[in-house]
Amino acid sequence: STAQVGIILAIMSAVTIITEIPSGILADRWSRKGVLFISLVAVFFSTAFGAFATAPWHYLGLSIFWGIYYAMYSGTYEAIVYDTLVEEEGDGKHFERMYGLVGRYEAVGLVISSVIGGVLSSAFGIHVPFFATIPFIVSAMVFVLLLQEPKVHKMHDPTNFVSHVVDTFRAVVSSRQLISYFIISMLLGAVLRTFWEYGQYWYIQLSLPLGLFGVINAGVLLMMWVRSWAADRIKLERNKLLTACLFLGVLTSMLLTTRNPYIAAVALISLMFWLLLAELVLSGLRQALLPSRLRAGAASVFSTVGHAVFIPVGIVFGYLAKDGRVTSAVLLPMCILGVAVAVSTTTRRFLGSDVK
Repeated sequence: STAQVGIILAIMSAVTIITEIPSGILADRWSRKGVLFISLVAVFFSTAFGAFATAPWHYLGLSIFWGIYYAMYSGTYEAIVYDTLVEEEGDGKHFERMYGLVGRYEAVGLVISSVIGGVLSSAFGIHVPFFATIPFIVSAMVFVLLLQEPKVHKMHDPTNFVSHVVDTFRAVVSSRQLISYFIISMLLGAVLRTFWEYGQYWYIQLSLPLGLFGVINAGVLLMMWVRSWAADRIKLERNKLLTACLFLGVLTSMLLTTRNPYIAAVALISLMFWLLLAELVLSGLRQALLPSRLRAGAASVFSTVGHAVFIPVGIVFGYLAKDGRVTSAVLLPMCILGVAVAVSTTTRRFLGSDVK
């Protein structure tokens, strides 16, 4: 049921919360590519649960290992990209473009695998796509081992573990700008997860033809590519993040009022674009204000709080959406976005102007 899905998603988020900050600190103190390798081991076990699943609780195991994977994955790539730019170019002013480029490759893989996974599951059964995923995980492990990791985060005198943890949390709230980004990241992260996990319920409620589910899902994933292409071309500078939040408010209003499945699908795809664009802009703004030795850990703190907020939001949204009431449930993310717009408005003089 919708409520049970919400509970499973909440458990997955709880696992992510428990492991994300320690994994970010481990990446800063030990090795970022080492943490990425561990994340791939976790996603391997998650995939194995899916491949051999014969009971509902197996999918809980899948979700738990996926939560560990996501915790170790998030924040680590952006820290690697930013530090590579610092080593190669001396600063991170091209972060949006270069991290967006990484996102383009990721989006291509997600879109292709979404289509192929749908074909495989239709032709051979739901377990086959999981088996087909395993060779790609193993290949990713090989490439991560070959990765030349930037070392700028190790150019500082090491501190003891407790001091490092304290410094990581202190860095997140070290300036008014970062506090503002922290609040906006927390709010938008919860909304992003809500629409990402529950988006299909609009299609079900509005009786969208089943054959279009995979196509629209591929369109949602394609927004990861589009946002990276658009980031450099939307020349709003200080107001870029505020503009994204305002567009999000308009699109959620469309979801609240429409009864047309195709309008809802277009609104959801557009919504994911603006959410992902805001996430990219926020990443660049945060990274510019964080010291390298704390970069991955601080990014994990930002992400963890977003997951923590999603747990009650996801459960409440699942409850509100039961019995086919998903359209009215959109009032919850609308309220959250309203707060994000308010915070973006009060801090707009910082937005887009802090990246060095």
